[in-house]
Amino acid sequence: MMKKEELIPLYTAKDNLEAAVICDALTQNRIASVQQDESSMGVLNLYGGFSKTGIRIYVAEEEMEKAKELLEGMGF
Repeated sequence: MMKKEELIPLYTAKDNLEAAVICDALTQNRIASVQQDESSMGVLNLYGGFSKTGIRIYVAEEEMEKAKELLEGMGF
């Protein structure tokens, strides 16, 4: 399990679908990630898949370069 202080923000996805696509690609490439709704209105995200401010995706600092290259290859 990763500790919070070891994680750094990689990308802010606009919704659950985009976050799921990114996190799935990271997982397939053996890069652990964590998602966090950036809004205090997380209930909107829970019920409707909508986040007012986006969903931030975090990765371990040592995986950042590999993760960035993967996202760039995906067009993000």
